[in-house]
Amino acid sequence: MDRLLAEGATRKAIAEKFGVTVRTAEKWAASLGRTSLADSSLKRSTPFERHEETVRKMFSNGASPMEVARACSVSPETAGRWARRLGFSGFREKALRFWKTPERMVRLRALYAEGCDIPTIVQRLSEEFGESVDESSVANKMRKAGLTLRDQPPAPKPDYLTDRRRAMSAVNRKLRG
Repeated sequence: MDRLLAEGATRKAIAEKFGVTVRTAEKWAASLGRTSLADSSLKRSTPFERHEETVRKMFSNGASPMEVARACSVSPETAGRWARRLGFSGFREKALRFWKTPERMVRLRALYAEGCDIPTIVQRLSEEFGESVDESSVANKMRKAGLTLRDQPPAPKPDYLTDRRRAMSAVNRKLRG
């Protein structure tokens, strides 16, 4: 293995030569005092490294961690950690500041009573108070206030079971004679 390492063989080539996984070959190299195998191009990148440029642009343009999370397919908590890592913060404080005045909560309850859904409530609150608020903040306030999140009424179930029962009854009648 020392000879292969000295020749600059790739991690994959060394692993294949010995019939082991790349990780095992790395462990063997470490036991020989080598910090890593020659080919570092196969190092896996983290989601942050893959999305860093996009994340930086989105946060610079005022995107919330929720928006970044959706764009990068990660959790909002992860997007929040990325924001702090890049020096962006204050998202939670911004959401809390929106709800400081009681008339906003009163208006939320009124919109809920009118039967508005969350996206409509968000839009109207943002327009009326001149500040943006995100859907998760509204949903959390509604939940804490005991307001249930309304879904669309359930679609009517197909009557296939009734039709099947009728058909089976007809078959059973024929079998009985």
